[in-house]
Amino acid sequence: MNVKKDILWRVYFAFLLIAILAGTILVQMGKLQTVKRASLTKLSDSMSTKWDSIYPMRGNIYSADGSLLATSIPKYDVHMDTQAGGLTDDILKDNLDSLAWYMANYFKGQFTQAGFKNDFLQARKDNDRYFLIKRNLTHDSLAVMRTFPIFRLGRYSGGLRLAEKSKRFMPFETLGFRTIGFTRDGINAGLEGGYDSVLRGVKGRRLMQKVSGGMVPVNEENEVDPKDGMDLITTLDINYQDITENALSKGLIQNKAAHGCAIVMEVATGKVLAVANLTQEGDKYVEEYNYAIGEAIEPGSTFKLASVMALLDKQKCTPDTKVATGNGLQIYCNQEMHDSKEGGHGTITMREAFEVSSNIGISKLVRDAFSENPAEFTDYLYGLHLQKKLGVSIPGEGAPYVKNPHSKSWSCTSLPWMSIGYELQVTPLQILTLYNSVANNGVMVKPLFVTSINDVGKPVRQFGTTVLNPQVCTPKTLATVKEFMEGVVESGTAKNINNDLYKIAGKTGTAQIANTNKGYGEKGQKIYQSSFVGYFPANKPAYSIIVVVSSPSNGVYYGSAVSAPVFKEISDKIYARTATMHNYSAAFENKMDATLPLVSSTNQEYLSSLMAIYGTSSHLQVSPDKSTWVKAKAANDKINLAEYKTPEKKVPDVTGMALSDAVYILENVGLKARFSGAGKVSAQSLTPGSFAGQGQIIELKLD
Repeated sequence: MNVKKDILWRVYFAFLLIAILAGTILVQMGKLQTVKRASLTKLSDSMSTKWDSIYPMRGNIYSADGSLLATSIPKYDVHMDTQAGGLTDDILKDNLDSLAWYMANYFKGQFTQAGFKNDFLQARKDNDRYFLIKRNLTHDSLAVMRTFPIFRLGRYSGGLRLAEKSKRFMPFETLGFRTIGFTRDGINAGLEGGYDSVLRGVKGRRLMQKVSGGMVPVNEENEVDPKDGMDLITTLDINYQDITENALSKGLIQNKAAHGCAIVMEVATGKVLAVANLTQEGDKYVEEYNYAIGEAIEPGSTFKLASVMALLDKQKCTPDTKVATGNGLQIYCNQEMHDSKEGGHGTITMREAFEVSSNIGISKLVRDAFSENPAEFTDYLYGLHLQKKLGVSIPGEGAPYVKNPHSKSWSCTSLPWMSIGYELQVTPLQILTLYNSVANNGVMVKPLFVTSINDVGKPVRQFGTTVLNPQVCTPKTLATVKEFMEGVVESGTAKNINNDLYKIAGKTGTAQIANTNKGYGEKGQKIYQSSFVGYFPANKPAYSIIVVVSSPSNGVYYGSAVSAPVFKEISDKIYARTATMHNYSAAFENKMDATLPLVSSTNQEYLSSLMAIYGTSSHLQVSPDKSTWVKAKAANDKINLAEYKTPEKKVPDVTGMALSDAVYILENVGLKARFSGAGKVSAQSLTPGSFAGQGQIIELKLD
């Protein structure tokens, strides 16, 4: 009996345990279906779905005339859902061979017909919902692919899935590369970096689900659509940029220099029209570093403008104040200072000291005037905005350094050496801004790079000229330093760039560069920096330019011989293409004899037919190769017709042509012509041979 009870007790106990276990399972199942349902569903979804960012199209960057400087080109990764609902076996049977043939023939060398077909069949067998077809397709190639068999059926029947991305593209390639800039690997450079928050737009979001072969969108539409970036309208002129880079490159090559920079600025507005930065890399020069804005350097003699302004404004000297420069050697606190002229300049006036760039003359005048109160001199420099950044919209602006008597590095050499551009550092853009203020009747304006931020073609924010100092000096001082700078070109160190067409005002600079820890070097091993900065036309300033060339090594290093010719080439070409600066002369290379008909450069077949009608064909001297377009030139009693070639992607020379012919040729290279006057083309606003931007405006003068 006891044994029976014991057995029953054991059975009941086992049954109770089973009941408890079953109850626990039921309770937990209930919780899973009710209390924990939401959290488990979310966990499940997180393991099979995720949010994917949809990147917007980055905004465009335009030049002042509307030429495209930087844009984003869409690229597409093309995938295929091999299990798409409408993609039946019958459709595949009827069209797969044709699709494989189209793919093999359109993407020659990348696919074979048999290979594509086999890969697709294997993907379908594997239930691949995201089978990769092709990466980085252009919009045009995608449009062609959409016409292929199966793909033309659309997403649900053809299974085509697209992943769009974009690639930054610069239509003018490396032209102005450092100024236009980039954003990559956390580095923000140029306009791209300075206005990244405006250009990049706002990302969208799309819910993606994990399937065989990859991730596919859960819904047809984006959950949050991206907002494309806004556009920048810059002050840059693509033709001035081309002129500036070519001139700088030629100067660097000729002088075997390490690197250099050049800036062109519009005097009245401060608009920066061109910035060139070139660094030697092997046997060529490339845009690698933004020296013009980012490198604070000892400027050398170009800084003497600030010194003479201080002397004149503080009434310490007059233009005719005499200064004894001796034999060209002066010692300040056991440190030698030299003039470039062998034997020195003797006793000269302050005007002459500036024009011939006498280090001793300027330094002695400054030392004698300010030695008892050097802060008076440095405070004046601070008033010229030389001790702080300009605050331009391009990141990486170099930090200037202009010491004062309270600085730890101040010594007995500081005052004389600062007066000639040593023991201080400023950027080339800062020096140009100072000279530009003189050209602008004493008004110092901030360099301007962007005039407008546009959204879908409409301005949302516009930028105008910012005045940093409404009067950098007295009117009397202003008039005097203008005369000084004109004298530099007329009879001083830069007389080699003087010309009869227009007047230039400016200043040369030749500075020794410290070579890291080795100092300024021994004789024969010194490193120099050559510069020229000024404006033109001097009587009515329109443009200011600075050219800085570092480490010229071809036997010459003075600013007059190295940088001034680069300035002159830039100013000559700008002068030639700027209608407001000069009167146009006749476009013909020589006058035609009165007995000859007046012939335009034109279509040769049309011209020959026309002259045959009027019985004047005997006057034609046709070039050996029959050309569609010819350029006419009179010679005695003959009209020579030379072959006329239109350069690819370059501005053609249409002077001497009838308007209809000129417009035809210009439109063929993508330019839009505007004209004034009547007759034949006597002048054009864009320099022949410069870059021809699509849709760019060219002004024609008919006379």
